Amino acid sequence: MGLAFRCRKNKEREIDVQASAGEATDGETGVAKCEKLRPDIMLLHAVMMTLNGLDSLAKIKASVHHLMVLKASSAEEDGIVEQASSLGASGYI
Repeated sequence: MGLAFRCRKNKEREIDVQASAGEATDGETGVAKCEKLRPDIMLLHAVMMTLNGLDSLAKIKASVHHLMVLKASSAEEDGIVEQASSLGASGYI
């Protein structure tokens, strides 16, 4: 789980940016922190302990619907982009 930014327009149509960081070293902690912090964007790695990235993505998107998730992996896995997309990932890097 990475850096989260929250943007909103104020009355003058200017954009205010608030940043909050949450980080987790395993999938279960990542899901719990995401549900607590409720970020707007998240970088999610494919390989994690306790829950892999796809299982974490499914749990997170079930409870934080508005969240934009970028799925990250250094491995070239067959079908991973399609799987992440079908689970609600906004992008893959």
